[in-house]
Amino acid sequence: MQNKLIPFLDSMATTPVDPDVVTAMLPFLSNNYGNPSSNNYYGNQARAAIEKARQQVATAIGTQAEQIIFTSGATESINLAIKGAANFYRKSGNHIITLTTEHAATLASCQHLESKGFDVTYINPETNGILDLNKLKQALRTNTILVSICHVNNEIGVIQDIEAIAEIVAASGALLHVDGAQTIGKAPLNLHNSKIAMMSFSAHKSYGPKGVGALYLRSDPKLHLSPLNHGGGQEKKIRAGTLATHQIVGMGKAFEIAALNHTENLKHVISLAKQLKTGLESIPNTSINGDIDQRVPHNLNITFHKLPGDILFNCIQSEIAVASGSACNTHEITVSHVLTAIGISRDDANATIRYSIGKHTTTADIKAAIDITKTTANKLTKSI
Repeated sequence: MQNKLIPFLDSMATTPVDPDVVTAMLPFLSNNYGNPSSNNYYGNQARAAIEKARQQVATAIGTQAEQIIFTSGATESINLAIKGAANFYRKSGNHIITLTTEHAATLASCQHLESKGFDVTYINPETNGILDLNKLKQALRTNTILVSICHVNNEIGVIQDIEAIAEIVAASGALLHVDGAQTIGKAPLNLHNSKIAMMSFSAHKSYGPKGVGALYLRSDPKLHLSPLNHGGGQEKKIRAGTLATHQIVGMGKAFEIAALNHTENLKHVISLAKQLKTGLESIPNTSINGDIDQRVPHNLNITFHKLPGDILFNCIQSEIAVASGSACNTHEITVSHVLTAIGISRDDANATIRYSIGKHTTTADIKAAIDITKTTANKLTKSI
């Protein structure tokens, strides 16, 4: 039985794999199946494809191929960057700084390090989601070895000024890791001459396959990390494990396409975002979360005040693919830590929905989202 197709407005959770990416991957799922670590004809083919993908990723972010390490995704990249740097540079200090609105991979990594004796400062951003740079300066200490900040927040879409942050962190002598999982295709990025030490990336947020990511490592001066896994030195003796050639090829192609089509896709998304914002703001008692200007247009995180959030979301998500301000983990409903950190109450967080737009979103999708949300909000308002 065929599943019902509904408008997809959850592009910050994942994106469909671009057809050209699928085409690039297919040969490495059939004829070109060699292990890239094998020194034979098939292994050489696979290794050459991986190095081409490494260059494609590097070109897309404005850096060199030798600075790219492939991983299983942004979560592994974040863990490798934070734990790897903290453990290697522990002799220089044990203090780490991050934001309370970071992705769970960052927060969980920091919490793990706290259990190992590291001291972590969690800074609250302003109510618009943006980090106050003066708070960062005040939090830095002589024993601070690492700062980890997300570039584009996955829930509220705000963009942090990572270059300004990088200047401050570098001047203190600490390292800056940036979570860039949502960056490619959404916000401009050029790491050439940047003072960012490490940056994590994901393929499936940018029309590539799931299960693959990358970590950028600054090479001048050279950066060292303690590996998470042992038993192989496939990626510069930092990341062990047989490389998934087809996934990596897909990531390389996806990043290449994202860089080539950035301006065109951004224009498309901006146009749809304006329509969505105008339509949803016409609903009474609504407010947009996150800075209204310093954000990616792909994201609209909006609270519907005075409405029962669980009913609102259940009604809307049956007709449109969106995300809720609450998350279900191990059968327990939890309120978004991002919304809580910017001062939103539990009731309002529960009545918050994230609409996120991608390059395949259509005007018809936006119209459907507005119409269904309006109809649902009106019915719930009358029933209260």
